[in-house]
Amino acid sequence: MKPGPELRRAVGKWELLALGGTFIGMIRISVIARILPYLLTCAAVPVLRRKYPAERGYLRLPGGWVLPAAGIVLCLWLFTQCSRQDLAAAAVALLAGFGLYALSAILRRHESCG
Repeated sequence: MKPGPELRRAVGKWELLALGGTFIGMIRISVIARILPYLLTCAAVPVLRRKYPAERGYLRLPGGWVLPAAGIVLCLWLFTQCSRQDLAAAAVALLAGFGLYALSAILRRHESCG
């Protein structure tokens, strides 16, 4: 079975994007993309502890606020080690991902209605 023209066009566009950057640049963007969820998780722990104080045993860490705070500081330090160009490229990739996700949600909603 041969891939359709839409698939060939989509793969061709992604190949051009991948060829536009260096391997090291792609690794740097990947590292930034991996640090961001850790940062957001560390930041969410204190918020969720305040929001759900009655939940016993959940979100209780040894050292209390020290571990999430240390995680936030470490992630921010790691971000300072990245160049502005890498951060900008990661931001563009993240925004493109959000755009593709929104587009797929719209298309799925349209298909389910029609």
